[in-house]
Amino acid sequence: MIARLKHSAEVVSEVFCGVGATAVAVMVVLVSISSASRYVFNYAISFMEEVAGLLLMVVCFASFAYVFVKGGHIRVTLIMDLLPPRVRTYVELGTRLVLLFYLAIFTKISLDFVIVSYQLDNHTADSGLYEVPWMAVMPVSGFVLGVVVLISCLEPFWDILTGKKSEIQLEFERKEAVIEEETKSF
Repeated sequence: MIARLKHSAEVVSEVFCGVGATAVAVMVVLVSISSASRYVFNYAISFMEEVAGLLLMVVCFASFAYVFVKGGHIRVTLIMDLLPPRVRTYVELGTRLVLLFYLAIFTKISLDFVIVSYQLDNHTADSGLYEVPWMAVMPVSGFVLGVVVLISCLEPFWDILTGKKSEIQLEFERKEAVIEEETKSF
């Protein structure tokens, strides 16, 4: 069941990454058009920078879950590498729970932000685009990342309950075996 949930989280994160990738492609096209318009036709399209900024926001937020699933977020593992594998499992689970706490706060605040923007009927200054759909990317992405992180907590939690070696412990043992092999070859 945990494997099925992890697979579902990967699929959802890939869908959101696809949204981010599409936003990058659209941003490249729009910036290219804007540059050509400015330098070839000597005509500046005023709202292109605004739209590019909104697309950049979509790229960043929509990619969060995918980057988490792939382990691409910046991590400082100096202290984690010094911990015994069993303790590392507890610390990793604890850090994910702290992340969930802050994601809940972020999602709530960004959702409030979207609701206020909806109530005020906010539009962008230059292009007059309706801001709410763009802003909605923040709480939706925060929620999706929260679900992905929650699913990632299930396996270490289950391993702690059952006493089974966690994926973290197995990875540590693999690294230790590689280091031992490399040391023997010298």
